[in-house]
Amino acid sequence: MENIEPMDLEFEQRLKDVDMNNADELYDLAEECSYHFDDDSKAFELLSQAAKLGHVDAMCELASLYLYGYGIKHSKKSAFQWYLKAAEKGSSIAIYNVAISYEQGKYVTKDINKAIYWYQKGAENKNDSQCKYALGRLYEQGIGVKQNYKKAFQFYKKAENANEYFVEREDLYTKLLEWYTYGIGNSPNFAKAMDIYQKLINISDDYCNTEILSLIANSGNQEAQYLLAENFVNSDIEQAVDWYTKAAEKNHSLAQYKLASLYKDGQGIEQDYSKAFCLFKQSADNGNVNAMFATAMCYKNGEGTQQDYANALKYFTAASKKGDIGAVTQIAFLYQYGNGVKQDDNKMFKLHKKASEYISCSLCNLATCYKEGRGVRKNKKKAIQLLLDADFDDYGMSCINNDLGIAFEKGDGVEQDYDKAFDYFNKAIEGGNVYAKYNVANMFLQGKGRKKNVRKAKQYVLEALNDKDEGESVKEQAIKSAQEGDKEDIALLKLCGIL
Repeated sequence: MENIEPMDLEFEQRLKDVDMNNADELYDLAEECSYHFDDDSKAFELLSQAAKLGHVDAMCELASLYLYGYGIKHSKKSAFQWYLKAAEKGSSIAIYNVAISYEQGKYVTKDINKAIYWYQKGAENKNDSQCKYALGRLYEQGIGVKQNYKKAFQFYKKAENANEYFVEREDLYTKLLEWYTYGIGNSPNFAKAMDIYQKLINISDDYCNTEILSLIANSGNQEAQYLLAENFVNSDIEQAVDWYTKAAEKNHSLAQYKLASLYKDGQGIEQDYSKAFCLFKQSADNGNVNAMFATAMCYKNGEGTQQDYANALKYFTAASKKGDIGAVTQIAFLYQYGNGVKQDDNKMFKLHKKASEYISCSLCNLATCYKEGRGVRKNKKKAIQLLLDADFDDYGMSCINNDLGIAFEKGDGVEQDYDKAFDYFNKAIEGGNVYAKYNVANMFLQGKGRKKNVRKAKQYVLEALNDKDEGESVKEQAIKSAQEGDKEDIALLKLCGIL
């Protein structure tokens, strides 16, 4: 419900002291009565006096009170009379209300000639949209005037260019989209049609007219080709690829990025990392920040191109300047491992600290800096506290929970607590963390905090090692650790027959 304020003594005194010959003061007090104190009767009294003094806005408000019966008995006739008085003084709101009243016979005897007169008066205002739109409608339908699509189009176009907001604007755009596309009242203009289509999308995200969009796309318009691909991507991937390709060939950066992603994932098209890289780079060079990051990752990992840390840094830096925090984290990794740059723990720490405000995995990295004393004084308690205070709603939170599980398992920076370790590992598993499954397998095999259970240990370790996305990475780390003599990793790998 709306919060209605009770009138205070100060406001009541202002009402007593109001100058009954000051129209502006009367109008302002009426507005406060109506909107702050829900006193339409007092508002009516003040507006009546302001309107008699010639205050145009007061006349319109008074007409509205009569029309809806707020603070006074409902009277369509009185409403129209006050709108007419305000219209005669040039109020655009009143002019439209008078015109449409005459057109529809609302509140007054129907008279199309008077309606046209007032619509024309309103259209003289360069900011007016409603009267121009109404005149376009009359010429289109031949109401009170000889039907004339050319004149109708001219009025519709003037309504589009006016600054005033009006409720029929979506209807106007829909009309203009069709007329520009099919050449009604003017020559076909696909470029202008596309501009109007974008305006409709801005009004409603899910707006779609595939028939018109196809016509515009087939004329060679790259934006229409891209939008058509977007419409097909979830229903007809082959069509989507076709239209993305056409738009990409015209240097449409988003189409290049989306097509590159399809080539990278092999979705609806044969997987091709080289083509993916080329398209990512084209899109990046055209200013797409997501493509900058993707291009940098290709260079970093040698995916679709030769590994090149210098170029990876170049594109990560470009993306970071456009606000990509993930790129900041990746630059930190380059400094952390000395890839393409001189190894620098201080720069690494500063970059992880900057990114940790936004990205959970960066918070993990920042905690590691404190834990190992890299770029900052070693402080294991600070490292653990950072993780305990973390509150992210993304996959990275599972990484944080996994790190906390390890800390409590080993008693590293906190008092050793196997129950808490299990709890954090399980939270990480719920978040999709594969490494946490490996760690739970180890706890079952070693009997840490739980009764030793070889069957469960084998179940968890196999699930981790066979994960389609991260299984190989888990296996590589486990083998490396086993080769370095870690007895627990050796036992787990023997359990599943790898060693």
